[in-house]
Amino acid sequence: LRQLRGRFQRIMTRANAASGEVNASQADIKRLDAQPKTAQETEQFDLLQAEVAAGMGEMDLAESSLKAAAKANHRRIRARAEFLLVEAGLRDKTLDAKAAIEKLDRLRFVWRGDALESQILQKLAGLYLDVHDYRAGLQSMREIVTRFPDSTKSPALKEQLVTVFNNLFSSDDVRKLTPVAAVGLYYSFREVLPDVTLSDTLTDQLAERLIQADLLSSAAEMLESQMARGPRGLGKAIAGARLAAVYLLDRKPEAALKALAASEGASNDAAVKTERARLLAAAKVAQGKIPEALAILENRDDAGSVALRADIYWNEKNWPEAVA
Repeated sequence: LRQLRGRFQRIMTRANAASGEVNASQADIKRLDAQPKTAQETEQFDLLQAEVAAGMGEMDLAESSLKAAAKANHRRIRARAEFLLVEAGLRDKTLDAKAAIEKLDRLRFVWRGDALESQILQKLAGLYLDVHDYRAGLQSMREIVTRFPDSTKSPALKEQLVTVFNNLFSSDDVRKLTPVAAVGLYYSFREVLPDVTLSDTLTDQLAERLIQADLLSSAAEMLESQMARGPRGLGKAIAGARLAAVYLLDRKPEAALKALAASEGASNDAAVKTERARLLAAAKVAQGKIPEALAILENRDDAGSVALRADIYWNEKNWPEAVA
């Protein structure tokens, strides 16, 4: 009964402190301090006194009480005290983000399975993102959602995870990553994307990064997965053209023709149809089927088609047509 009463008093003290009832909190602390306590209750009191003191702005008392609680035998009390010490160190700038990450990363294995672990993971996620360790930050956020699905905070955290992911891949920060690292990150966390349209946009951006790095096979694989998701209409026509262009860069005209065929008739957009015709002709040239390529380009006067036709005639040493 005494233990239950003590637990209730601690709950009321925290409630008073959280609601700004300073006088009530101080009275609670004095009353608890005067009561006889077991060793574990003394440890609990040190932690409680630190939390109340911090809430009232008495940081020196809070820090000394936390340091005492951090030596507790009870693992949860010790873990909670160490967590609050890290927060205090970050707040007063005696601890930088990397040092805090090191402490919290150890701490998360000291106590697992309740709201304290969730708080540790949330703090870790924010710190990882601050130091641009995006994989670790996103992993920490996903772990909270996965391990604590019934938490009232879970929906908001899942939404935050989606926002962080999308912001990363739509900002210049992703350009700080190597193409391989960016793509690896994308594949690890792409299930957080809320809709296919956005996923296609990010796929295009990442494929472009891979092309710039001359990682053409990886770019083609990414665009193939985009095609497999079943885009329709204009999106399908554009996706097929982009995939064909990558295959042509990789000297795979047969694969380029297959990509164009798989997306044929998806759109009547004039600009897209013109680009697809140019790619089709280029694939025929790569196969050595010059007459077929020229037939495709016949009567086309857009700049791309004109330039490709001139290149064909030049390579065939048909000088009059090349300069026509």
